[in-house]
Amino acid sequence: MTSQELAEVLDELLEKINDSHISMLKQIDQHPELEQFREVIVKLGESLDTLRLTVKYLCFDLEATSRELDQLHNTSEDDNIPF
Repeated sequence: MTSQELAEVLDELLEKINDSHISMLKQIDQHPELEQFREVIVKLGESLDTLRLTVKYLCFDLEATSRELDQLHNTSEDDNIPF
């Protein structure tokens, strides 16, 4: 699985979780007795945003590392250095 495929799968998963998060908030709004759960759901949403940003950063870092490794291999091949 490439980093792009991984990013797409993770984005899809996070989107599904986000949809559930929104659905839960709507249900809580309809039932005032569930207000105590609203804070938990809001914190969950914030955590999902942080996770989404972290996943994007990790995918970017993975792609950059892969490019750097390819450049290193190309440089070592050009200089006839076994790697």
